[in-house]
Amino acid sequence: MSKNKSRYAYNKIKTFLCIAGVSAALSLTGCQSAGSPGNGDYRVYFTNNDGTRLTYNIVHSDSTSKKELLGILLRSMEEQHKSDEYIVLKPSDLQIKDYRIVDKKAIISFSPDYLNMDNITEIFYRTGLIKTITQIEGIESVDFLVGDVPAVISSGEILSDMKESDFYDDTANVPSSTEWTKVDLYFTNEAGDKLIRVGTNVAYNQDISLENIIVAKLIAGPNEAGLYPSIPSNVNLLGVSVSNGVCYVNFDDSFLNNLVNASGELPIYSIVNSLCSLDTVRAVRIMINGSSDTPFRESISLDREFTADESYVDETITY
Repeated sequence: MSKNKSRYAYNKIKTFLCIAGVSAALSLTGCQSAGSPGNGDYRVYFTNNDGTRLTYNIVHSDSTSKKELLGILLRSMEEQHKSDEYIVLKPSDLQIKDYRIVDKKAIISFSPDYLNMDNITEIFYRTGLIKTITQIEGIESVDFLVGDVPAVISSGEILSDMKESDFYDDTANVPSSTEWTKVDLYFTNEAGDKLIRVGTNVAYNQDISLENIIVAKLIAGPNEAGLYPSIPSNVNLLGVSVSNGVCYVNFDDSFLNNLVNASGELPIYSIVNSLCSLDTVRAVRIMINGSSDTPFRESISLDREFTADESYVDETITY
């Protein structure tokens, strides 16, 4: 992201939501306040001054109303204070038209400007908003609407039922360390006979390695239209580590027993090609319960180092 784009809110932008009835006591402590949120403390997310990572301030409210808290946190995300250490995530021309809570889900309606954000701005804002408001007890996911219909961004992803855990960028212990980078993920086409390479942005920090994030995102599966899972979503990942350029990926036997519409070695090379796109990985070893003795699909030996093979790839998409 360019320096100019990253500072779209730097000039003391104070765009407040027209939220009726929000009267709970509200106080804002210094950026990166010590201690963990709790007892009415909530993290409100921004970017750092360079626009390269998420950071937060602590907002306090004693309100017990979920709807009222939602309004307070949404408004707090738009308040630019004196500190130069963070920047408001939401562009000034983007408006929140309405918000409500249905069961355990927050539903937020935006003006059409939501669809005009550049990719990085949209990812940062979406991540920060979800991480902020899912702290409210009883709110587990978020739907983004444009007007009255679900928001669909340029990648084809429908912004529905999004959870904090979808982003793999926990800042609980090191709140200023979240970084963003582009990685390649490999999913399958509809027929399940070829891989599709997807260039996408992910968040990570020093507590969660990029290698771990990549495998976790493959297990979670794609959100974009035209892409299909390469690994079953109920596979259990036991561990990911890297030694001398070899990434060791350890599953339990659910990797062998659970099915997905991906033929032959495609599940393996979905993992291998994704991980080998990183500078830190030259080869991958896949283990089942710590061993490579058991073959995959009864005939494909896992007892070797796999290297990237682009012959399995049919198409490349970049977001």
